[in-house]
Amino acid sequence: MLKGYSELSLKTNTGNWEEEGMYSWIRVRHKQRTFPSDFYKYKDKKTGSGAIIEMPEDYGDMCRIVLKLLWVPEESSNRGIARRCLQKLLDITLEVDELAKATGEWKGDAGTLEVYGSHCSVSLCPNPFTVEDWTLDQRKNSIDWSNPYNPCKTIRDESYEEMKNGRRMDWKELRAFYMSLGFVECEDLSQDTIWDEEQRRIRTRQLLLARSITMGRKPMLFPAQNTEYEVEEEI
Repeated sequence: MLKGYSELSLKTNTGNWEEEGMYSWIRVRHKQRTFPSDFYKYKDKKTGSGAIIEMPEDYGDMCRIVLKLLWVPEESSNRGIARRCLQKLLDITLEVDELAKATGEWKGDAGTLEVYGSHCSVSLCPNPFTVEDWTLDQRKNSIDWSNPYNPCKTIRDESYEEMKNGRRMDWKELRAFYMSLGFVECEDLSQDTIWDEEQRRIRTRQLLLARSITMGRKPMLFPAQNTEYEVEEEI
């Protein structure tokens, strides 16, 4: 796990009579990088290089882990690092999935992810991106990894438009790469059904941006047999 400089803390509001005594979350920065994050570094024994991945812990689904980012230094491209990194993660996923299906939950060591439910899956969306200031050697950057917004401030991707330069693979090539590792497209992850308290009705909420829907880009899931858990039931 990569560590960061900052931590979330509660602050008591003062001065404004409407908010007096209420609390708000603030991020407090310290001098040393000692605070946990959702970013992890993979060390590749074959090349001596590695990768960085981001897996946000809280997405409201304790049975599914979202692989948000997978990055390999450009000078280490085309050496199989991303595949080996992802294969290691998927091997762990299958092990936890088997335990979860046998026991109904899985708890790792202190400070690790926990799975509550009958399975464990990994999901992602194939979206090319570039980032300017990431390095594997943490002595060569000052990134606050514990603040999820700080590492991503220099990221450019194709959420809203196609990248004109800097892209190593397009989204279809990424999709093929993930499929070669056992991921399948799972359209049911494109939306969810929620209870709208304000309108007092059940409604469907789109989770993908308009560009992804237009171009046919869909979320992907591993392992393939767990798509049955993501199917939205007819209401």
